Amino acid sequence: MAQRACEAPADVRQKRRLTDLELSHGERRYRILIRYRGLALLSFQALFEVFLPAMTDKKIRVLIAKPGLDGHDRGAKIIARALRDAGMEVIYTGLRQTPEMIASAAVQEDVDVIGLSILSGAHNTLCPRLMELLRGKGMDDVTVLIGGIIPEADIPALKKGGIAEVFLPGTPTQAIVDFIRHRITPAPAGA
Repeated sequence: MAQRACEAPADVRQKRRLTDLELSHGERRYRILIRYRGLALLSFQALFEVFLPAMTDKKIRVLIAKPGLDGHDRGAKIIARALRDAGMEVIYTGLRQTPEMIASAAVQEDVDVIGLSILSGAHNTLCPRLMELLRGKGMDDVTVLIGGIIPEADIPALKKGGIAEVFLPGTPTQAIVDFIRHRITPAPAGA
């Protein structure tokens, strides 16, 4: 948070007044005590540069899952960290998730994006089942992405089934971040 040290005006300095400012964001409340005693003053511009974005923007929520029996999750963890570092809220479900478990977690966490990491070759079975479950739960608006070992020949069928994008090995993490940001417009907080 930016703080600017400055001398309070003489008339304020004489009153030695304290001002309470309370900002609320959903259930969160921020109470800021601004002291006019010649101490460091927090400029209102700096205050709103810090708090206003947090109060008006809802973070993009991403669920990262490893469906099937594949036990290699290093790539999923790298993507999860890259998305987190890009300012998104990431929920990682862990290894060996069923489509039912992923759909249930997506509903409970109210996610905007589901990212699947599939290296086992089971994408033609797992993805259609997940998309069916999401439609059944009314989550048609959730963007579903896949990353991993996916043959080029399978990509058109996956996209036709509702998968938004397939990211193959070697895709830069920034390309995934950019795709999600372009695709998802976060709603204002409290919406």
